Amino acid sequence: MTGQRDEQCSAAPLTTILCSGSDCAKEERAAYRALSACLHDVGASIVKSKCLDVCHGPVVVVTDADGRATVIEKIRTKERRKQLAEAIVSGRPDEVVRGASVVAKGKRRSKALRKAGRVAGRELTA
Repeated sequence: MTGQRDEQCSAAPLTTILCSGSDCAKEERAAYRALSACLHDVGASIVKSKCLDVCHGPVVVVTDADGRATVIEKIRTKERRKQLAEAIVSGRPDEVVRGASVVAKGKRRSKALRKAGRVAGRELTA
């Protein structure tokens, strides 16, 4: 089983930056733990971040190898976690947007991308 997880981790072209701020990790504790477990189960590449200032948690920034990123909030239901996991496994960030609460253009998204970019070690664009 560990070998399969290693293969999935290396094959996943998307990186998920998981907000660990108080609104995401503490106030939505059950949803945050379920999301984290779901991402680990599919072998997603996960980077935990300090607060991304979106504050409608749990919040994830999904980024591809080219630095294109999508900020997704309110991943609280089993269905949304499943959609996110499937998109990450398939490596298709456009599928992540389907049915999710994507943070629209504006200051919140820009700030979240800037903070997530610092954690990822590269500049992220929408």
